[in-house]
Amino acid sequence: MQAKLAEAGGLEGLQEILVVGHGQLAFLYGDGRRVELPWSNPSRSQSWTPEMKEAANGGPGLPFWSLIKFWLFRHRQKAAKS
Repeated sequence: MQAKLAEAGGLEGLQEILVVGHGQLAFLYGDGRRVELPWSNPSRSQSWTPEMKEAANGGPGLPFWSLIKFWLFRHRQKAAKS
């Protein structure tokens, strides 16, 4: 978004940003300028950094779902012994 804002003319005098159609933004300035630029929203999978992916998987080591499966296995073992 920052790149599109810079391409439109920056923050100074900016009053509104409108979505005028699919993939189209309009930047409205106080001096009457209206700059329309194409916009594409990147896929969420492409916007994740390696650090974000690691945090979502429970940090370094075993992935999150592996830890859940392990916990369930241990819980069932304890329940069977009782």
